[in-house]
Amino acid sequence: MTYVSRNRTLICTALFLCALTPALAADWAQFRGPGGLATADDQSLPTKWDAETNIAWKTALPGPGASSPIVVGDRIFLTCYTGYGVDKKTPGEYADLVMHLVCLNRADGAVAWEKPFKTEAEMPPISVYQMALHGYASATPAADADTVYTLFANGEVAAWGFDGTQKWTRNLNFRVHPWGAGASPVVAGDVVLALECIGGGVLVGLNKKTGEEAWRQGNIDVAWDTPLILEVGGRHEAVVSAKGVILAFDPATGTPLWKAKGIPGYLCPSPVTADGVVYAIGWSAAGEQAVAVKAGGQGDVTASNVLWRVDRGSYVPSPVYWDGHLYWAHESKGKVYCVNVKTGQLAYETDLAPKPAWIYGSPIVGGGNLYYVDRNGVTYVVAARPQFEIVSVNTLTGDGGTFNASPIASEGQLLIRSDKYLYCIGSK
Repeated sequence: MTYVSRNRTLICTALFLCALTPALAADWAQFRGPGGLATADDQSLPTKWDAETNIAWKTALPGPGASSPIVVGDRIFLTCYTGYGVDKKTPGEYADLVMHLVCLNRADGAVAWEKPFKTEAEMPPISVYQMALHGYASATPAADADTVYTLFANGEVAAWGFDGTQKWTRNLNFRVHPWGAGASPVVAGDVVLALECIGGGVLVGLNKKTGEEAWRQGNIDVAWDTPLILEVGGRHEAVVSAKGVILAFDPATGTPLWKAKGIPGYLCPSPVTADGVVYAIGWSAAGEQAVAVKAGGQGDVTASNVLWRVDRGSYVPSPVYWDGHLYWAHESKGKVYCVNVKTGQLAYETDLAPKPAWIYGSPIVGGGNLYYVDRNGVTYVVAARPQFEIVSVNTLTGDGGTFNASPIASEGQLLIRSDKYLYCIGSK
């Protein structure tokens, strides 16, 4: 398998997303990159590094965050928070909480500008336990050709010019749970989608130029996954995996399109798609599950469009599709999985070695390999094929932070973010 022969559906989906959101071909402008598919165009990505070797640059960040960086042209954008909850032993005062949007130069990691700001929306202060798990900057920004869109834990969306000028801000009036809003915003045509399922069960479409609310759909229960935008049968769909159901809406109008029986539990992993099929994984009290649902239906399509189910899944990381197979990691068991998407059969279920810490970041695929990053900064490079093989294990020791973000690929390099630093891995 080479990138010359990469799956045609992934190419079509990426082109569709470029049509919806004008950007350079090499951009990684939302959570998990073009189409939310976590699939890199790069034919060669680094497979060996440590804290001193094969690091192009390393930049200290103003504060912690679980969000991933994004890349648009020669800029990197990411979010952080300060003032409250940074020191878990002495969190400070909630009134001192400050959010940050940071812009770095892609070439050398230098901070081009940083925008600290207070948000207007309120939310219950999270516990020390919750701070330690993810904090207040969990949602990855999204961008189009000239604007960056941010969403923080209290459910406030803001739009920023590439020079750091705030264009608009919108309090979505989410009934935010103490865990905070964690799903990342997504740009679909003229609309920015924002999801908050744990407190209020709401998916909102905002006019990306003005921030005005275009539509709102409720009764979306218990999920933190980022909406998946796809095209099937000439129609655009925004798909959300919620408790017990997978839902599809018209991203421009919010009109419900179809629903199918989903996973009866707590949904953090974001769905992916290939060949007109949506793949979702998750956790429930009855056990983990993965499900494949044919998109493009109308109304309740449970009976005819659910293709298969597997009693394996994950609580936090999302899956990635590559070359007829679905891959993912379990957040706490240290296991990785591969499923044949045609048959729904497990190709492998294997322990990573040495056993990782918990895995919160979602994997990416590039250069024929999968990249899994655990919360201690250990990256497992695994061959992207249905025969399990560890290519390398790489450790960023001495960081002092937690690695909750998903890695991204850019220009033949990897960007990996911790609470403390952003690393650019690969030759300078």
